[in-house]
Amino acid sequence: MLRARLGLSQEDLAQRVEVTRQTISAFESAQRRMPWNMFLAFLMLFTGHPTTKKLLYVMEIYTEELEKFLIMQE
Repeated sequence: MLRARLGLSQEDLAQRVEVTRQTISAFESAQRRMPWNMFLAFLMLFTGHPTTKKLLYVMEIYTEELEKFLIMQE
């Protein structure tokens, strides 16, 4: 949903986070678990756009607890 909201193809998203299109497909179809570093890469990408940032909150992906955790890591 987030990828589609930005109008990105699987290939476009894969290029932005430097993985293959097949990796994106596997994440989207739940055939492969997303490692923490990929989650953070997607989080950075999607929090950088106002529309998808709102969706991250609504979908309870980006929570206050996660934000506090990430701030503590700086």
